[in-house]
Amino acid sequence: MKTKSIVLVALLTLAISAISQDKQPDFSGKWKLDTAKSDFGMLPPTESQTSVIEHKDPKLKITSTTKSAQGERTAESNYTTDGKESTNTQGPREIKTVAKWDGKKIVMASKFDMQGSEIELNDIYSLSEDGKGMTIDRTFKSPMGEGTQKLIFTKSE
Repeated sequence: MKTKSIVLVALLTLAISAISQDKQPDFSGKWKLDTAKSDFGMLPPTESQTSVIEHKDPKLKITSTTKSAQGERTAESNYTTDGKESTNTQGPREIKTVAKWDGKKIVMASKFDMQGSEIELNDIYSLSEDGKGMTIDRTFKSPMGEGTQKLIFTKSE
């Protein structure tokens, strides 16, 4: 009987440990783009970007303010991380995105039309171990070509 109790306690401990390790990270916070550490690929760099993320899984809301040579703009997007398609409108564009978990990363596949051409964006969001850094690894495809970007953010709040 004592052996069964020890085995049961050991199994429960392992199960609890596995559950706590599988907990998805929370991307919530105010994130500032580190333009010096980021790699914009063949696209021109932005002057600055701040993103506020509100994450209550499966809901994910991202409000980004970007400053570039074309001026400053703010965009708000709402997603779900359950693999269901989300539709967001930014200016004249309707962007369709499927977001889902891949381990501790959020993977987003987006498509939209720009002047009659389909653009595909694939973003992988990941957090640093300490939760103070966020990286977006991006690939994009358009009729004019393909490219990659690595956007590095630091948590400011």
